[in-house]
Amino acid sequence: MLDFPYIFNNLRGAWLTMLGKSDGLSLLDISEHGFWRSFQALLVALPVMLLSWVIFGRELSAVAPLSLGQVTIRAAIVDLSAWFLPLIVLALAAKPLHLAGRFVHYVVASNWASALLLYLTLPALVLRLVAPDAESLISLAALAFFGMALVFIFRMTHVALGQSYQVTIAVYLALLLISLLVIFGLQDLLGISYPTTSSG
Repeated sequence: MLDFPYIFNNLRGAWLTMLGKSDGLSLLDISEHGFWRSFQALLVALPVMLLSWVIFGRELSAVAPLSLGQVTIRAAIVDLSAWFLPLIVLALAAKPLHLAGRFVHYVVASNWASALLLYLTLPALVLRLVAPDAESLISLAALAFFGMALVFIFRMTHVALGQSYQVTIAVYLALLLISLLVIFGLQDLLGISYPTTSSG
């Protein structure tokens, strides 16, 4: 059963780290138990993730030979892989990079921050749902969110790792690259990339 005060407290801590405030760490449960409980963030984010998968499935199944269910399941595989694989890579690299002492801090902050960021996509998702033809506005909203997310994730990474900006930038860019490779690689592998069309 979800402990809502516990969840709210960790979400608040994650939000503060996303704003670049180190006191957000004091609100996060960075114990061993808190490390595993931070994956409850997946359950918190699940409603938004389900909505995004269904919307993506509806859009892609209209132009590709795939059913809504097929696209939805494959989109879920992509998103969940993009959530977990960068953390697994960091777990393997943390000791050689001398980040083992802050690995739990990063995972806990990252999990709860990821849930918050997904809820920040709601305006763009609702727009895609109710006004799918407003492509320019949807693209603008998606671009604005992406830029905002990059800033928030960088701040969270810097606070969670507690390292110099040089180290933060290196880790941030490496994990971002891994995430993008996982997303685009799996989308291509699973056949859920949007078909390219030539105009004229």
